[in-house]
Amino acid sequence: MKPKWLNAIKSFVVTVVILAVAMFAVGQSHDAAVMKPSPKQPLRVETDTTGTTYDTLTVTTTDTSIIYPLQLKAPWPLLKLESTSNVGSSLRFVKNGTATGFLGISDTDALAIGGAESGDLSLRVENKNIRFSANAGTTTQVVLKNSGTLQANERVVIGQIQYPEIVKLHVSGSAIFGGEGSGTDGTRRLTIGAASGGYGAIGYNFLPSSTAGDTYSYLGADKASQLIFYEGGFRFRVAPAPTGWNGVDTPAPTIGFSDAITILPTGNVGIGMTPTAKLEVAGDIKASGTIYAKFQDVAEWVPATEEIAAGTVVVIAANNHVAPSTDAYDTRVAGVVSPKPGLVLGEPGDSKALVATTGRVKVRVDASNGPIREGDLLVSSSIKGTAMKSEPLVLNGRRFHQPGTVIGKALEPLDKGTGEILVLLSMQ
Repeated sequence: MKPKWLNAIKSFVVTVVILAVAMFAVGQSHDAAVMKPSPKQPLRVETDTTGTTYDTLTVTTTDTSIIYPLQLKAPWPLLKLESTSNVGSSLRFVKNGTATGFLGISDTDALAIGGAESGDLSLRVENKNIRFSANAGTTTQVVLKNSGTLQANERVVIGQIQYPEIVKLHVSGSAIFGGEGSGTDGTRRLTIGAASGGYGAIGYNFLPSSTAGDTYSYLGADKASQLIFYEGGFRFRVAPAPTGWNGVDTPAPTIGFSDAITILPTGNVGIGMTPTAKLEVAGDIKASGTIYAKFQDVAEWVPATEEIAAGTVVVIAANNHVAPSTDAYDTRVAGVVSPKPGLVLGEPGDSKALVATTGRVKVRVDASNGPIREGDLLVSSSIKGTAMKSEPLVLNGRRFHQPGTVIGKALEPLDKGTGEILVLLSMQ
């Protein structure tokens, strides 16, 4: 067993060596350095600020083989920075004599990391918030808040800042979010971002693309859908699941979207197509409720021998055409040309007329054959395209109208001359 006095001498020698090394390191900067070793602070250097420099401990080496010129190792916090003024304290980083950045505490007691220049971006952890600032930390550009609201000069920006401060969230690029499925964030399939061609897009299971020609790839082996903001309107598109792809192997298959619904800036709505009318459907329509129409007749597009005005009584002509009537009680009567039918059948054409056969429509009539009263049956007259009151035949005291000649029943009266009245069409 070694005597206690030998251990005491060893402790004294170690203390003298540590004190000598520290005094040598700081002696060139300040004469007032004091060392206070203790069990929890083996090396502590204090100094005043009377000198021309604030360096208190400098470790310098030119030996490139030394990887760590200064190493600290302890079971407690290794480094404590404490400022005795209100300007904060920090570690300053210098490369080849040029300042590059800092890490420390700001004058507002915030943990700060930043560049050396006054305009460099800095990060501050302050009051449970994270702030990214410019101009030496005086202007907050991005803030991640734990509570409270964004201030007038605060916003969240991911990417390049392009818009004024009123835009509180700005993402320069596209984003993909988690969705359904197992795991903490689910399957990442919801996409928000730019669509090919410059239109914004929101959708499921598609990868954003900058390739011209409207080209997208699947994210996974599932169906895909996409809503693009198409030329001031909207276009909803769908695609089936890719065939023979496991959702992992690369490259991912290209999506062949098909238009499901298109809404143009004019308000036109197309289902399965780009619309040219307020509503246009490519395919069948099935309704479980009532279909309402403002106008009260049903008409169809029929080839005509000439351009025919609305309200004209027409008869069947050669080659599946219609022509204005010219004979009284004509059994070839086919209907009346309608200006705005409630329901239209067939396809339009320059040489076609809309001929109504059912419903209520305005008809050109002549009262020369007698005044027309509500409920009178109407037939064609000898005046081109004009109807008149039907005169019945009396047989055995009963009144009969000629079969196949009746156009409909008058809903309005006409005492004399010619005019247009509303007629309930009932071809007989």
